[in-house]
Parts: sequence; structure tokens; C-alpha cells
Amino acid sequence: MRANSSLRLNEFAEPVLGLIFLKFAGVKFSKTQKEIAEERKVKTPSRFATGQAGGASVARERPVSSADYHAQGTLFVPEKARFSYLIELPEGTDMGKAVNDAMKEIATTTKLETYYKCTHCGDEIFWNTHRKLTHCKCKKIWVDGCEDYVRVGGKEEDYSIIKR
Repeated sequence: MRANSSLRLNEFAEPVLGLIFLKFAGVKFSKTQKEIAEERKVKTPSRFATGQAGGASVARERPVSSADYHAQGTLFVPEKARFSYLIELPEGTDMGKAVNDAMKEIATTTKLETYYKCTHCGDEIFWNTHRKLTHCKCKKIWVDGCEDYVRVGGKEEDYSIIKR
């Protein structure tokens, strides 16, 4: 790292600790990514997806978002902030700068506020409700969460996720 960086000897602690953090966060992220994929595989199809309710037989599934990771207590790690991405950077890349950029990427992604919008009443609930169970006006969805976790109740088709 020292050979390809303009960092002085006393400036190495932050990038090295950053790499250790990114490795840990990446391992946890990968594990949760596999768990989410498995959950989605074993989900029982709705009666709409099986054609039993009439009409279209196309099942729609919302895309996986950072909220899914937060719900499982895992930090969402964007592609360019993953340890595996950093390791594959070409030789000669300033690793100190790359690690700092990765940390900024995580901070930027995490700062986006997540709201859950009820598709019935239009009410928006902030994901960080400080451990207070919060319902929408029509009580079709609820959110319970804080800085450490988020749980969303209701059917997936009853809400949409909004990032601001």
C-alpha cells in the first residue's frame, strides 16, 4: 500500500483499519445477500402468481434494496466499496484513496433516508421510528425500527420504498 500511495508513514492507520472494516462488512453483507436470495426462493407464490385469482399470472417481486439488509441488521455495502472490488483494482492504484472513497460511498448510501409509502392511504413512514411501532393511517402497513434495525409489516404490494 505504501509504494503506491502518497500517504506518510503516520497516515497508514486509517486505510488499514478501513480495509479491515470493509472486509468484515463485506463478509456480513455476502452472508446476508445469500440469506435474502434463499428467502426469496422458498417464498410461497401468491394466489395471483399461480393464476388462481384470475387475471394476469405474472408474479412481481420488489427489487432487493438496502432496507432489506438493514432489516437483518447488516450494513449495505455498495459494489465499489466492497473489499473484493478493492482487491481487484489494478496495480498502481492509490489504495489509500480507494479505501477513503469506499468509506465515503458507504456513508453516502447510508445517509439516504428510507420511507415506506402505503399504496392505500399514501401515508409515508420513516424507517427510523426510534423503536416505536408506527402504523400508516389505514393500518395496512407498520414500521418498527431504529439506527440498528428496521421491520416492516404488511404485504409487499401494500407499500413502496422511497429513498431521499
